[in-house]
Amino acid sequence: MRIIEGTNVDLISPFPAGEVGRMYGWMHCYRTVTEDDDSPQTLEEFCRYTHQLMTVCPSWGIVDKWKITNTRHEAPLVGVLMFEPNVHPWNGQIRGGQLHVATARKAWKTGLVDEAAKQVIGELFKELPGLLRLNAVILEKNYPAKGLARRVGFKFEGLMEDAVVQGGSPQNLALFGLTRRNYDLWQQQSQHSPEQLEVSQETSLVRVAPLTLVPQVEPNQEPRVEPVQLMDKPLPLEAKAA
Repeated sequence: MRIIEGTNVDLISPFPAGEVGRMYGWMHCYRTVTEDDDSPQTLEEFCRYTHQLMTVCPSWGIVDKWKITNTRHEAPLVGVLMFEPNVHPWNGQIRGGQLHVATARKAWKTGLVDEAAKQVIGELFKELPGLLRLNAVILEKNYPAKGLARRVGFKFEGLMEDAVVQGGSPQNLALFGLTRRNYDLWQQQSQHSPEQLEVSQETSLVRVAPLTLVPQVEPNQEPRVEPVQLMDKPLPLEAKAA
């Protein structure tokens, strides 16, 4: 296990397998904006699916470093981030992938998840030199998650109409993307918000998985893969062994 130290959050990677049940609680509380009819429906199904996903997807647990959320736990986990890579079937290159986030309600409006997401995004672009873009696919009505995506640099690229079924009715998914070029531009002009930057209109097809971004704040706006190894040596970040 690695620990990546931040200002207000520490990231532990991989996310502790024994805490996967907490992920289910974070998501299931808001299932109308995080789940569809094809999502795992029970805790047992969710744990089985997520444990399998974590064998091929890097994951990070978000630890409330200063216990801002008053979480009473030896390791105050308040969320998780997971990167689901799109691995080229011929040469194994990773050119894109989907970023998943789930958080506890106590972490809303604290800035903890924003900080953690920015750390993970930076690590992914640094440690995967062939990575061109990240995707976030969100139920159209999940406004808090769309706000989080915008705040950490993603750009709204359009709707995928009737992409999933929820309660027996087709629902739209909002596609957000963050390219390496726009990430670098955003880093260079970090004093500006992502909306102030001129960004490209490129789009990409993505594979949708049941785990999607979940609420973190409440603004009023809008073929088989192998395990991904992010590095062959210790992270060139301030890190320590668990």
